[in-house]
Amino acid sequence: MKKNNSKVVKGFSFIELILTISLVAMVSGLILVSFNSLNNRQTLDKQIDFIESAINKTRNDALNSRNDTDQTFTFATTSITYDGKTINLDASVMLSSYTTGVKSIVFSRLSGIPNATGTLVYKLQKGSTVISTSSIIINNLGIIE
Repeated sequence: MKKNNSKVVKGFSFIELILTISLVAMVSGLILVSFNSLNNRQTLDKQIDFIESAINKTRNDALNSRNDTDQTFTFATTSITYDGKTINLDASVMLSSYTTGVKSIVFSRLSGIPNATGTLVYKLQKGSTVISTSSIIINNLGIIE
């Protein structure tokens, strides 16, 4: 039984409200970090797919004797050149290292055999921090492994 002078208080206390807001902020922060990481990886994967596609096109053009000449794929730190076009990579993606010995891979007409083989390593970098790396391996037949 209630006394006449007692009041029933409804609602949340200040502490409950602060704890709820803090919990929501922490969960939101974790989700944001996860999405940012996923987005970074997708950026690098997309650029690697594009570079591999350009290498394959260059090799196929050589196999098909396009323009009756050998075909050249050239890579630089922040760009690639193939089919007579220079394409700049995403600003956060750059060539980290290569083991080909040359920066221009020439695919022989009709055979598609490259003048150099090896690995191209690209990195995704934000500021001075390397977020992720990915490699492209070109074998002695000019095929990407």
